[in-house]
Amino acid sequence: MMSDHTEPEAADIESLIKGHGTHVWLMHLKKPSGQNPLIINIIKRYLSGDFKIVKNTNGKPLIESNFHKELHISITHSGPIMALALSFEHALGIDLEILKERAHMDRLRRRYFPEPTPTILDFYQAWTAREAFIKSLGGRLFTL
Repeated sequence: MMSDHTEPEAADIESLIKGHGTHVWLMHLKKPSGQNPLIINIIKRYLSGDFKIVKNTNGKPLIESNFHKELHISITHSGPIMALALSFEHALGIDLEILKERAHMDRLRRRYFPEPTPTILDFYQAWTAREAFIKSLGGRLFTL
């Protein structure tokens, strides 16, 4: 779902809540913020009662609540785009990147990719897959 900081339609939320598996929300943000109120409002649709978002030692967000099932969460952003993934069924990881050349890309290619990544698209496909996998395990790929 795309949003400009507006709350999703109730019908959209109802259809997502009734589904199973992983739900992914895609948002366009006018300005990024730490605890985005839109994220809080989306999570409220899944959980009854109080909750808070905390981070593990690697920075992975976790939802603490008294709800009878754990709600797994993963958040990613690049520029004005943010994605939020939620699942009652399994741990998950999500990553997205705006495709552009970056000063440190050659260093990252040499350090993390034994196979060649000939194009910028190849690099980002491999990078986001690895980052999402590490996030699903609760880890951190590296620290710049």
